[in-house]
Amino acid sequence: MNNLIIFGALGAAILVIAWAVETIENIRKRKLIIHPHFAVLYVIGNLLLTYYSYVAQSPVFFWLGIALILAIICELIYSLKFWL
Repeated sequence: MNNLIIFGALGAAILVIAWAVETIENIRKRKLIIHPHFAVLYVIGNLLLTYYSYVAQSPVFFWLGIALILAIICELIYSLKFWL
């Protein structure tokens, strides 16, 4: 069981790093990165999955969901500067 948590945590960390690198690169390039409709749907879907992982007591997927929700919110805020 502990090995599974290590694999899950490693996978979650890689996904979060990938999002962070992509977000930072897009901000540096001043590139419009995400459409607001997609971001809103993504946040809603991820909130539901994060709640599910909380109820299912899956800490790896819970914290991954939290991290990805924060990442998409940051991208949405940045993108809204271009849309407004």
